[in-house]
Parts: sequence; structure tokens; C-alpha cells
Amino acid sequence: MMKKRISLPRTFIFVVILVLLIGSKICPQTFKVELNVVYAEETTIYIVASGKDYYLRPRINNNGEIVWTQSIKIGFPPFYAVWSNLRGQISSGPQDWDPDINDSGEIIWRFGDGLFGENGIWSNVRGLIYSGQRVQDPYYDTHRINNTGEIVWNRAIYLSGRRVEEVWSNTRGRLTYSPEDTYNRELAINDLGEVVYQSYSSAPGRNTYDILSTERGFITNDSSWEWNPDVNNSGEVVWMQEDEEGWEIWSSTSGRITFNDTYDYNPSINNNGEIVWQHWDGSDWEIFSSVRGQITKNDVHDTDPHINDFGEVTWLVGSEEGHAEAVMATDGRPPSVEHTGTNPGPPRSYEVTCQDLESGLGDINVIAAQNFNVDIPPFDVGTKDPVIIIVTKIDQSKSSFFDVEVVDVVYNVTQFTVSSPSLSIDPSQGTVGTEFTIYGRGYGEKRGQVTVGTTKCKVMDWTDTSITCQLKKVSSTTKIGTHDVAIKLKGKGIEPIVMEGAFSIMAPSIQDIEPDSGEVKEEITITGSFFGTKKVKVYMDDGIRKKPKRCKVTSVEMNTTTGESELRVLVPKGLNSGMCDLTVVNKVGSHTDTKSFTID
Repeated sequence: MMKKRISLPRTFIFVVILVLLIGSKICPQTFKVELNVVYAEETTIYIVASGKDYYLRPRINNNGEIVWTQSIKIGFPPFYAVWSNLRGQISSGPQDWDPDINDSGEIIWRFGDGLFGENGIWSNVRGLIYSGQRVQDPYYDTHRINNTGEIVWNRAIYLSGRRVEEVWSNTRGRLTYSPEDTYNRELAINDLGEVVYQSYSSAPGRNTYDILSTERGFITNDSSWEWNPDVNNSGEVVWMQEDEEGWEIWSSTSGRITFNDTYDYNPSINNNGEIVWQHWDGSDWEIFSSVRGQITKNDVHDTDPHINDFGEVTWLVGSEEGHAEAVMATDGRPPSVEHTGTNPGPPRSYEVTCQDLESGLGDINVIAAQNFNVDIPPFDVGTKDPVIIIVTKIDQSKSSFFDVEVVDVVYNVTQFTVSSPSLSIDPSQGTVGTEFTIYGRGYGEKRGQVTVGTTKCKVMDWTDTSITCQLKKVSSTTKIGTHDVAIKLKGKGIEPIVMEGAFSIMAPSIQDIEPDSGEVKEEITITGSFFGTKKVKVYMDDGIRKKPKRCKVTSVEMNTTTGESELRVLVPKGLNSGMCDLTVVNKVGSHTDTKSFTID
């Protein structure tokens, strides 16, 4: 963990102990990448937006984008627009109210040009969804969108001159058919299409508020007042319910959630079953969680929470009740770190992009680096713009790695490891006819050239991670011994990658002769290694004649990878009976096995 703290100017300061449940993303890989999340022990809540304007009803999706209503002109009627923490001002007003957002980034809101005049539902993607009359007051107008793109809202109609507020869908039309003097408000919809809502009826025998579902009917049906329902994809419904002492949070699955004998309002539930709400502590409103307990603890009003599946929570803050001065959020996800590509080298340069769209970047630290130069450009603390680290490999043939720690403003940490293996050759020794493969990364898909010493090899296969070659011949300067291997990539101005002393040219080696004696024209078999695949010669020398006699080669075989070899030759005529030396000669060198064969 980073020891130092980063101080930023803030309107309010909030500290919270959080247990964060985060999903990590694995970045696209050109070479080995390891990504893991380190959770900060202490996390600071951050300000999404603040100022002198009024803020209303924030919502957050699973990509961390937050939308809210913000007044852009004080007066009557008020002038409202929709804003996003990632995209800035979304709408232009004059009365754009209560936005919602799904994971695809589609934002909907209710628009109007007067407090009780014509209005409708608008989408930033599809434009006009619905146009009609306001229900009664903007507070009771609700509209929600799920991740399938279905939008629901409440709409007033008249039955025999009596007012009814019904639930409508952009895909299914009218969803509820209620008796007169029924008001269906405060909607929520899950991704399965189940809509829950608060229903009030002044009909005889009712005169109360209940929670209903389009799929299950009554969720509550009693004399209590139940408000503000929410529902997740498991079908768990939460709401606030009045009792003798105040309001408590209830769940259709777990029953009563809070036992505070005070006021608990506006529950929100995610698909992991975590519930957040606002709680009155006797002097102001605070945000609580069913999993983490108290999230805020301050002397201002924290209201209207909403939670996503990562456990990130957004809400409003105000110094006066009913007057929100800022949109806040818990920063539950660490900075993103992505490896974005390579430039063919050397010098081989890798680009690593670091970004944090929530609270902004705080610091980037190189923990360790081997065979890499790491260039971190200067950046402003709190920036949400991408910061690109340039990592240059020094010696292309050697292994390398670097570890970087990226920290956001509220101390969430991402550790990112890049490793690049050393180049390797298998086999690393051979002769004329040997096939070998060079392993590594970043060779590209277009064939270049490979040389051993001064000898150009035949390229048999070329991929970004391996090159297979054959040593078809050797030049006059490529002698027995170790040689550098050079890889020249396709393209102008690219320096070759040199592997020093990586390949050894081997002389032929005799291991066995069978049979070890024979007569003229009798075939014998010579086994050994690195005989080569062509133009192999064999001689016998009795030590009496001035020159050795050349044997007729009937077959030559060599394993092109291991070098294991076999020759079949005929015993030449003209030699004296007795023990002879036997010599194998190829384009690289020779090997003599003395007194190894007897002529009968």
C-alpha cells in the first residue's frame, strides 16, 4: 500500500471504512499480463459534482457512470437538466427530470417545458419515448429502464371522469388495470421485466399504500403505508414501511431489515442482495448498508442512495434538508490498467494505459523493473484522462519484467505486472540440415531473415511467437563452435535482434560401427550424430597406402532436430587386410575413429 496521502480541495470531507467487492478485468494480452486488485483498508468518499446548484436523484450503472438532475437556473419554475459524471451535461432543459441509466449507457429522463404542462420520456439513444400530461407533481413521476432496454413509467388516464394512474411500458403497452381513484407510482423494473410499484387507492376499504408487482400482484396488503420499492433480478423486493415509531426498511425475502424506531427511507438493492438506504440519526441523514453498516458519518444530510452490483453507492449531500449541494459516491473499483500494444523492436516499446474515471488518478509507482526502462509522464493528481506509460525493453534476447502500482485519489490500488521471456532456441546445436525453432514474442506475422554466424538460414515457418528455420548450408566463415543468431524483422530501419552465442555448429561424431569387420564390397552401418543430410563422405585408411580409400555411401539419414545419424557404406577395395581408421567428413568438419574396423 502507498504510505503517502493525496490532498485535494473538497467542499466536504468524508471518511468511511469499506469492504469492497470488486470484479477485475483482464486486459488484452500481447505478452504475459497479470492483473489483481489490492483493497485499500481505508477509502475516502469522493465528490462527483458540487457547487451552488441543486442536485436531485442520482443513479449509477455497473460501468460506474452516474447520472443526476441538476438545476442550471434558479427561479420558478426551476430549470433542470440531466448530467453524467463521464459525459457532462446530457440534456438542455428546461425541465429534464429524474434520469435513469442502464449498463449500455442509455439514459432516459422525463422532459417538460412547464411545471404541469406537456411532458414525456426522452432517451439519449432513441429520442422521444412518450409524450403526455404530467401525473400530478414531478415528484410522483417515475420512469425506469432495465438492461434489455425496456422502459416503464406511470401515466394518468380518466375513467368516467375519475383519475387513475397506470403503469406503461414501451414494449408491452399498458401493464396495470386499476379501479378509479388508484395511483400507481414509484416504479422499479428488473432485467426479467418484473415491475414493482407503490399503489394508493382512496376506494372504500383501502385508503392505504401497498407494494404491488406486475407478475405477483400484492407484495404487501395491510393497513401500513409502504413506499419507494426496488427489485433485483432475483425477485427480492425492498421498500420503506411506516410503523408507530417511524419508517423501517423491509424485504420480501428477509422481512424487516431495520429496527431503529426512527426514519429509514429510500432503499436500493443490487443483484447481490446488498441494500442501502438513508437513515435519520436524530440530527441529519446518513447512508447505511445491509452488508457494510454505516457508510457516511458527518454533520450534513446524505440522501437518495443508489447502489450498483459492484457495491458502488451514489447519493446526494446537502447542508440543509431538501437542498442538495453535491453528488457523492463511494469509489469501489480500482484504476484500469491496459496493455495496448507493442512496437516492433528493438528497442521494443510497450504502451500501458492507466486511467480512473471515478475519483481520478492519484499516483503511479514502479515497484520493480528488470531489463526494462519505464517512462511515466507527469500528470495532474485527480485527472480522469488516460496516462500512458512507455516501457522499453533493453536487451531483446533476455527475460524482463516490471511491476507497477496505480493508485486512485481515494487509495484503491491496481497492481499490474508485465513479463517478457528471454528468447530461446531448440535445439541449440546442429549441422547442415538441422532444423531449429526460436521462441519469443513480437516477431510479427511477416517473414524476416535469420542468420547463424554469417550463414543465412531457410525460414520454414514464422509467427509472432516462434520462428522455425533450417541450416541448409554453412558459409566459409561459419566454423565449428558457437555463433550469434540474428533475427531481422520485416520493415525498414529495424535493428536486428541478436542472441549472442546462441547456436553451436557441431562436427560429426562416430559412435558405433556394425559390423566392425568385413570383406570388400560388404555393407556396414555407421551410427553417430551430426553427420549432416547431404554430401557426406566416408574414408578408410589402412596406414600403408599413401591415401585413404573413399567408401561408396549407399544411404545417409539424420534426425534434423536431435542430430542422431546413420550411414550405410560399402567396404572399398585396394586396402590391406588388418585394422583401419574410419573417417566421416561433411561440409562442417570431420571425425576419425582410429583402428575401429578390420578388413578380412
